[in-house]
Amino acid sequence: MPNKVHDVAVIGAGPGGLTAAAWCSELGLETILIERSSACGGQLHSVFNPINNYPGVSASNGAELASLMGRSFSGHSFERRFDSTVTGVDPGEVIGLRFDENSKLYARFVIFAAGLSRKTLNIPGEAEFIGKGVLRSGVGEKHLVEGKRLVIIGGGDAALENAMILSKAADSVVIVHRRGHFTAQERFISGVRNAGNVELMMNSIVRRIEGDGKVQGVAVVDADGHSRTIPADLVLIRIGFKPNSELLAGICDLDAKGYVVVDRNAQSSVPNIYAVGDVANPVSPTIVTAAGMGAAAARSIFGGLRR
Repeated sequence: MPNKVHDVAVIGAGPGGLTAAAWCSELGLETILIERSSACGGQLHSVFNPINNYPGVSASNGAELASLMGRSFSGHSFERRFDSTVTGVDPGEVIGLRFDENSKLYARFVIFAAGLSRKTLNIPGEAEFIGKGVLRSGVGEKHLVEGKRLVIIGGGDAALENAMILSKAADSVVIVHRRGHFTAQERFISGVRNAGNVELMMNSIVRRIEGDGKVQGVAVVDADGHSRTIPADLVLIRIGFKPNSELLAGICDLDAKGYVVVDRNAQSSVPNIYAVGDVANPVSPTIVTAAGMGAAAARSIFGGLRR
């Protein structure tokens, strides 16, 4: 048995992880919160729109809500370890967590709250032109769009909401979608169709992003096999998310898309590993749901330790 064993280690300091750590602390469990970045909030830092649907709180953007959450939990006694990346999980009665610096930490229970990452196309030019025409954020980089030719790739809420907002500043917007219909909310679809400078390219696949030092065009192939290069100054890729569950592959049950399979208490197929938030919730990945899952996991662990 290692000299130091925490009751609970929480991986990820987004809404689910923060709530889990706070509840574990309140229940008297010796808890450590591990976060790979330098601040709490997780994916909230990628939300640039106002957040008005979290009970009791109104925030101008995700970063503000993250700051509010961090301050609200500042009085809790759980240990915080920022700028730390877990690189491996060794399951067992006592779980070992490995880190980049070859150190190791031990806990009786792990609550996994690693969230999601944006999917990438993995096409030529995508990585090369990040910051040189491939946008990291639509609303966050709206100032770059003024008078420019913008191509948005995707067909869900994120793609069409960005198109609706950015079309007001852009010279032109082309939405490229691989299917024949959108999966976005009707209000976003209507907003795009009512914009006078948005072209829709359905049933089309992006092959590469072209340019010389900066983005100059997007090469597309339609369902009939016809190729076309769309002149473009900027590209925004919004094709969905994937769960950050790689650490648990081969340890816990994952579904076909890589989400951690959990029960109503957020417990995985391994009894002392829990997963909360978006990494375990493909149906309703929301802030309030993540927080609820964090509380449920903490209470379940506490109940198990008492038995």
